[in-house]
Amino acid sequence: MQYMLGDSILVAPIFNKEGHAEYYLPAGKWTHLLSGEVKEGGRWYEEDYDFSSLPVFVRENTLLPIGAVDTTVDYELEKDVQIQVYEVNETASCEVVTRKGETAFTVKAVREGNKLTLEASAENGGMTYLLRNIHEIADVTGGSIVKDTENGIIIVPEGCRQEIEL
Repeated sequence: MQYMLGDSILVAPIFNKEGHAEYYLPAGKWTHLLSGEVKEGGRWYEEDYDFSSLPVFVRENTLLPIGAVDTTVDYELEKDVQIQVYEVNETASCEVVTRKGETAFTVKAVREGNKLTLEASAENGGMTYLLRNIHEIADVTGGSIVKDTENGIIIVPEGCRQEIEL
């Protein structure tokens, strides 16, 4: 009663009015898309949810593009996109596509020790990065910190490459 939405998102729909969910997270670290709660995989979970949430988890080592518009599905997906960075421990990448399904640009993340490098294949005005569940960084080269939110630090890139000391 659960499924993978692509390679990195696990969804466990709730089919009862009590909001009770039972789901299995595969091995690794998983972050709840809405709450930011991190769970260890390789085990079953039982939880109760209200009407405004459900078990939707993002796998570690994921770059997840989130569009800027939440009132319609018909907009320029690549404009003002936020790339959410989920616990990169090696390399991760994603494609940001246009409404026609063409690749607008790609983003790659590489982690080496305490250094996280983010690189986009093209400059994209309005794009931001959200470092999920990271609330302290030592330094940013090629970008600037906008603010620390409850979900993590938001960085605005200045060019195609950013180096972040964690």
